[in-house]
Amino acid sequence: QRIMDNLKNIPDLNIYNQSSVGKTYLSIDLKKANFQALSHYDSNIVLKAESYEDFIGMWCDSEYFKKSKYTRQVIFGKLNPKRTITYEKWLMSQIKEKFESEFGTRNLKLVAFKSDEIIYEVLGDNDIENYEDDVEVVMSDNGYDVRVEIFTVGRIECKNHNSITVDCYIRRCHTTQTEILKSASQIFYPQFYKFWKNIRA
Repeated sequence: QRIMDNLKNIPDLNIYNQSSVGKTYLSIDLKKANFQALSHYDSNIVLKAESYEDFIGMWCDSEYFKKSKYTRQVIFGKLNPKRTITYEKWLMSQIKEKFESEFGTRNLKLVAFKSDEIIYEVLGDNDIENYEDDVEVVMSDNGYDVRVEIFTVGRIECKNHNSITVDCYIRRCHTTQTEILKSASQIFYPQFYKFWKNIRA
């Protein structure tokens, strides 16, 4: 409970909206957060496996199951998920403190704190292009396996079956140039994707 109380004043905004379009963000994501949380708390829970892939490899060699997020969520979803999420948030609070002490917060504004991701808005000029590798190395040296990404938010709109305009947002990664649809409902996701990629079939 003390952990949760300390995090009450940290924002958890949904950045995928009109006001975020064109803005740049820095994300620090805890990879396979539930596995890392349980391993960090007590490595015996995951049979002292050094990675989730090693853990699954104790029972099967299938690369599909080793990489399946759904399978991982089913497995660890049975192990008191509320407490696991609480511990994940504590890990993220440690990562936040380490990041801010090592790199500072000049022109960075914390806008979202989740159980597996921290997002900062980049304000003004900030030499963060090298942060992705540098932050990952620092966190790895401290026992955290994270993915760091700099991205901007874009917006597309299309009309649904009732001719009502519906917005959807895009996360554009600076380094890989990959784009991911965000805030698209499951019902309209295929329509958004086809419209976005100009697929007529």
